[in-house]
Amino acid sequence: MSFRSVVCAVVSLFIFLPSSQAIILDDFEGDQVVEAYPGHALDQNVLSVPTAVGGTRAIEAELTGGPGGVTLSIEPLIPNGDPVAAHSQDSGTTGITRLHWDGDLDATSITFNGLNCLDLTQDGATAFVLDSVNYDHAFEMAVVAYDSHDATGQTHSLFSQSFSEPVGSMSIDELLFAFNSPTSIGSSGPADFSCIGAIQIIVTGDNPALDMDFSRFTTNGNCELVPDDNGSVFDECGECLAPSNPLYNTSCADCDGIPNGPNVPGVVCETGLLGNCQFGTINDNCECEQDEQPGAEVCDGIDNNCDGEIDENFPDLGEVCGAGEGDCQVEGVYVCDDTGGLTCDADFDLLDLSDCSPIIGCDGIPGSTLTVDECGICGGDGTACEGCASVDITQLQFELDGGAKHQEKLILRATTRIKKQTSRKKIRQWAEETEVLAHELQTLNWILSWTLPNVISECPASEYCVTTSNVESLDIYRERSEALRDLGRQAIRRLKRAQKSMKGIRKLRRRINSAHTTNLGVAEQVPETYTACAFS
Repeated sequence: MSFRSVVCAVVSLFIFLPSSQAIILDDFEGDQVVEAYPGHALDQNVLSVPTAVGGTRAIEAELTGGPGGVTLSIEPLIPNGDPVAAHSQDSGTTGITRLHWDGDLDATSITFNGLNCLDLTQDGATAFVLDSVNYDHAFEMAVVAYDSHDATGQTHSLFSQSFSEPVGSMSIDELLFAFNSPTSIGSSGPADFSCIGAIQIIVTGDNPALDMDFSRFTTNGNCELVPDDNGSVFDECGECLAPSNPLYNTSCADCDGIPNGPNVPGVVCETGLLGNCQFGTINDNCECEQDEQPGAEVCDGIDNNCDGEIDENFPDLGEVCGAGEGDCQVEGVYVCDDTGGLTCDADFDLLDLSDCSPIIGCDGIPGSTLTVDECGICGGDGTACEGCASVDITQLQFELDGGAKHQEKLILRATTRIKKQTSRKKIRQWAEETEVLAHELQTLNWILSWTLPNVISECPASEYCVTTSNVESLDIYRERSEALRDLGRQAIRRLKRAQKSMKGIRKLRRRINSAHTTNLGVAEQVPETYTACAFS
């Protein structure tokens, strides 16, 4: 029986250890066969193979002696099995088979820089790996890596391994050739494994009737992929992913989908708005969130209300100002002051006040007619304190009030059932006291709900307004809601003991817990502060 027949018969008895994840140089997909025999001593073939490094695989068989043939086939040994590279010699015959990967479709020669500087170390690899090597006679195998910088092939590293005559047949789960331990090097030096141009495997069968095969040619790195057209097994984000993977180039993509792009959360962006609102920050949802909201237009050289105009409410800005005549006369121009109003930049220390008008405007100028407007701005037009944003929270107040009433109702449902289930005076008294306490808490939260102002206002000119906090009131509401929930839980425990069954109890317990959670959610929607502005 031939060795191949033996393998077919006993393959189910072998469990080969899987190779570690690695760059896939060839998994031997795509059937190929070459056969050399007397009168045709050399046979060559090349095939486009997407799953092989460089996209092609060239093979050849050479007859070196004997009457029979030498075959190299790339195909499964058994139906539906994994494909292997199988070297086979007829009885009394010797020969050599070769495989090479150089990225072109010429089987007759090797293009030593054809893989365009393939980096075999990019994923931490330190060795070539051949999986599941099987043989029945002595032979020699060599792996040659050619440096892509040298188109002559004289810069290379050769790794050879001699296999002695086995007793019967031999199987090796994983055969490694360490990059840093070549058997020999080229006349121009060893290959740089970060820049490989071609790879070759040579099987020499000087012992007649050799049969051997191996599956998968890889490295021992961390990335189980065939290098892409650029020789990489990583995407632009540094992840070990194939271009066909939906996650390819996504882990470092910016908000525009560009790998390692600039537009990421936290970066300044343009909102498309005007003035003080034109810039924002990209948020976690990849939205350009403006940093500043429109505010009151004050005199400060900024477009505060984001309408595209600057200091438009101060028509005197830049106009000539001054006071007096003769010795009293000084001149300047109106400029913005530190309060957002106008001031005259004239030097009034030069004035002889004894001869000047006793009337002094809000800008400090004798004879000036500028006054403070109702918003407290010198020379303002009364618009700086307009634009208060108001929110009607009446509906939220109804929900806060109704939430407390709903909690009391659920507690009453539990205590009523307790009193129906027991005649014990102490337990019935507890139920009645619980009903009284629940009503007190409900009433307090009902009153508190309506002590909040129905309309909450936030004014941009807050320095002229009084800000009041709702936080204390909302915290008290939350505490009372929690107390009502705890009363409900106590009632559920009492009911469970009195009823001696869980009928309807689980549902009531869920509703008691849910009522408190709903109340907390409504309270979160109420603004924590409001402003009251008194303009005169």
